[in-house]
Amino acid sequence: MSKIIVESYNPKWKTEFEKAYTFDKKLLENINIKIEHVGSTAVEGMWAKPILDIDIIVMNTKDSPIAKSSMTLQKNIQMILILMLMEKLLLLLNS
Repeated sequence: MSKIIVESYNPKWKTEFEKAYTFDKKLLENINIKIEHVGSTAVEGMWAKPILDIDIIVMNTKDSPIAKSSMTLQKNIQMILILMLMEKLLLLLNS
């Protein structure tokens, strides 16, 4: 069984989210999205597991070039999940 690590609030979490936000926004610039820092690391002063939770919300799939292509919605969701996993790996590698 692995340990669960909880840390006191770290202002670095906000900075790391801002880096991820910039990266994701540029990567998905042709899609109408909203990117939010969610979970306990988003709450200043709160103890948390040192893992950023980031939601990427597709605002209107009809405006999305990806949705207009021949890809199915399921493939679109899979692609977003893969991008999110890649982002988390990059954050882990850079920490």
